[in-house]
Amino acid sequence: MKKILSIMLLLVSVTLFSQEGKTSFSITAGTEYTEDFFVDFGFSVIRRLEGNKELDVKTSLNMRTEESNGDINPVFNIPVKIDINFLFPINDEVTFLAGTGLSPTIRLQDDDTGFLIGPNAKLGVRFKIHPSMSIFFEGCQSLLIGPPQWMYSSTEIVFGLNFFI
Repeated sequence: MKKILSIMLLLVSVTLFSQEGKTSFSITAGTEYTEDFFVDFGFSVIRRLEGNKELDVKTSLNMRTEESNGDINPVFNIPVKIDINFLFPINDEVTFLAGTGLSPTIRLQDDDTGFLIGPNAKLGVRFKIHPSMSIFFEGCQSLLIGPPQWMYSSTEIVFGLNFFI
């Protein structure tokens, strides 16, 4: 698991520092449903590509608690979403997006710790509130594959802030 986290950190770092002039960042909060509701907090690095496309690398921390024998235990998911977004600007202030990609996810649960991976698709809208800042709303559906149940459906709905530095 340390190897996977190291690779994810390296990927985000390389994307972050190699494309200074064309890189934006997003912070998000929302909910994700994977067999139960999780509170979702995320950070992403977005790199503009040619045309109306962008590479979006996002990592999140999904948290919830469960009660077992009178004890309250935390349950975590750490999804990483690597997406290509297709942008559809309506005017200077509003942009719709549709994206697809891959969702590797680490599950940290007492009896269900493991690694899941699968494709995802997302839709969203961004509203420019400042020349270097936008707020957005996104929904993402993932099909995660891995033990013990081998098929997990994950639905993520987030609000966020996208900004250039």
